[in-house]
Amino acid sequence: MRQRVLKAVELFQGGRAKYILFTGGAVYNSYVEADVMAELARSLGVSKSAVVTDRKARNTYHNLFNAVEIAHKNRWSSALVVTSPYHVKRTAFILSHFDLDYQVVSSHASWISQLLIGQWENYLLTRLVLSGDSKYYGLSPEQIK
Repeated sequence: MRQRVLKAVELFQGGRAKYILFTGGAVYNSYVEADVMAELARSLGVSKSAVVTDRKARNTYHNLFNAVEIAHKNRWSSALVVTSPYHVKRTAFILSHFDLDYQVVSSHASWISQLLIGQWENYLLTRLVLSGDSKYYGLSPEQIK
């Protein structure tokens, strides 16, 4: 999560975005992911007015679904989406089902985590595409267009 925030702040400070949207609820512990990431970004110099949070999402699909809704509500026409290297394919696949111009950018991760978790992501994405079995991504049939 830290690496994603660092990359997002780098892109923000480089003028690639006007806002940073952090998504994620308290999934694996009592800490709300969006709040933790927003706090780190502010500690790195991002103003509070440039930070938007969604504290409700429980998985990757809900993160993206809520983010697209927030983008539409704020009339943002595009998104630069920062995720872990092993989430790039899944993120792009899910976003391809929404009406939003986007670019997925990878944060840094060690080569071993990219290899191990990346193989699991490849397996799940292949299973989803070939079988249409969306339960592995938290998707319901209505949510896939």
